[in-house]
Amino acid sequence: MAVDDAIIDSQRIRKETPQRNNVRENVNDTSETLISDMPKIVYGACTTLETTKSALEKTTLATALESKVTLAVRTIRNKIQVTIFLVIC
Repeated sequence: MAVDDAIIDSQRIRKETPQRNNVRENVNDTSETLISDMPKIVYGACTTLETTKSALEKTTLATALESKVTLAVRTIRNKIQVTIFLVIC
């Protein structure tokens, strides 16, 4: 029985070997493709990151300016109210 099992195992291994070779070839092809495409992928990611950074900076600047304008308007309103109060009194 042990001999029969060994023969069956060796036949199975021989049958699996072409599949394993195909898998190895596919992995190698995929690796080569990934490595050759890596500069494009990195460049695309960097471009996207720069675009996002620029949009975020613009948004942050717009928010900061809006905040400053709001503060200036409040300050002017307060001064007008104080002036009106002083004129009335």
